[in-house]
Amino acid sequence: MSVRDVVRAAAVGFHHYGGPDVLTMVEVDVPPPGTGQLLVRTRATPVNPADVWFREGGVDRLVGDRPWPRVPGLEVAGTVETCGEGAPFVPGDRILGVTTFIDSGRGCQSEVAVLDAADTALMPPGMGFAEASTLPMSALTALASLDTLDLPPGSTLLIVGVTGAVGAYAAQLARARGLRVLATAREDDQAYAVSLGADVCVSRDDVVRGTLRAAPRGVDGVIDTAVLGSSILGAIRPGGRLALMRPMSGAERPEAERAGVDVHLISVRAYQGDPDRLAGLVRQAAAGDLRLRVADTVPPRSAAEAHRRLSAGGTRGRLVLEW
Repeated sequence: MSVRDVVRAAAVGFHHYGGPDVLTMVEVDVPPPGTGQLLVRTRATPVNPADVWFREGGVDRLVGDRPWPRVPGLEVAGTVETCGEGAPFVPGDRILGVTTFIDSGRGCQSEVAVLDAADTALMPPGMGFAEASTLPMSALTALASLDTLDLPPGSTLLIVGVTGAVGAYAAQLARARGLRVLATAREDDQAYAVSLGADVCVSRDDVVRGTLRAAPRGVDGVIDTAVLGSSILGAIRPGGRLALMRPMSGAERPEAERAGVDVHLISVRAYQGDPDRLAGLVRQAAAGDLRLRVADTVPPRSAAEAHRRLSAGGTRGRLVLEW
């Protein structure tokens, strides 16, 4: 690779771990796409809880000694600039896709980004970039959660955080599988939760007690997008299953064992490199079976404020950086 092959691009980045204020606009070198890869002109990139965790240092041991600045961003919508050999796209194609910052320390919150073609899908006509960008990582995470729990039709599933991006997709996909869906929601969000497929809404103020009123023996499974951890165990029947977005602490694991609950850590990486799954989700969204929801759009220079808003809670859908 020669120097002139490298693209210099503006990006959201940070030079050390910390609070939202470590985020700033930086410049990074973006290599040309390799075999089976795409160079994508970014149009929209959501801010995810994983971005907050990354910025705080939560995956430092996995990123290791990769160069600074680090760049967050796990999902993107944009247009193809150039294609590597074997990539089944052409310049100008409108695509959405998922990437990772684990291997390189560099996610996709930059003017251009390199993605594996196997982690992307064509955007359908009429779908906006901001809306499309909320689908790849969040919907794949919801799908991976449901596949991992593997609950048969008629089972009872509790979704903690149904008004967030992953929770909303999980509710819609769960209802399509014939599951009875319980969901935590504030009083003013209950109508929205029901519209997503929730059969019963549970108060966020007392999740376990509210769940047991609706399912006295405990639910068969839980998707915990709000990172409640072991505090949700009392809502699950012995032999039930819990899908987590972050690992339990060492002190929490024995509690799960005593409760007889199978705990599963969900990672979207398990479904990367599988374009058929992503394309299937896109088809469902295009048909109206999956609703895309953008909480707000902000410019990249406002990434720190987006992180603060996300951490404060209460966002409905995703906060999206528009480039």
